[in-house]
Amino acid sequence: MLTPLLPMMARAYTLDGPRHKVDAIIVLSGGLQCSSGALNSASFARVIKGLELWRAGYAPQMILSGGGEQTPHGCPKVATTAEQIVHTLYPTNGPRIAVLNDVLNTRGEAAQTRSLAKANGWKSFLLVTSPTHTRRAAQTFQDAGLNVTPIAADETAFDLAMPLMGHRLTALRGVVRELAARLTGRV
Repeated sequence: MLTPLLPMMARAYTLDGPRHKVDAIIVLSGGLQCSSGALNSASFARVIKGLELWRAGYAPQMILSGGGEQTPHGCPKVATTAEQIVHTLYPTNGPRIAVLNDVLNTRGEAAQTRSLAKANGWKSFLLVTSPTHTRRAAQTFQDAGLNVTPIAADETAFDLAMPLMGHRLTALRGVVRELAARLTGRV
């Protein structure tokens, strides 16, 4: 925890590609708080980064993910809440939005995006997710045959420089989650 190893591992999982014009911006889900219906900090940061990219003119289309079959009864879907935020900020002249529904993981998001891409003739994407998720997410989408450039959303749960022990503890959870996901993906 106190060595440079944890920050090095977190940075090793992080990719932040060059921004360039694409057909669509994919914003992966990060979850929400069911009781309030509010996006959690990861989802909110991802939506904001996607909107920044859209406003900068990188793509006219956003693909919002979130809301699997495991969404608890009465709990809103992440994509629905994210879409409401976009429409609140841009009631007119906002980005065109497509939604990935009933996805359980990154592989499901990639599979649904591949279907959308085929149906719409989309060839290239910016893929927005949390920093420590960028490397695995990009690989998953590329394995699905999609041309994606990973974009790291601002991390709101911890500072990647990890100046405080709390940042290191939170980062450790993200690194362990990525390690576990890689292992289960190989199995």
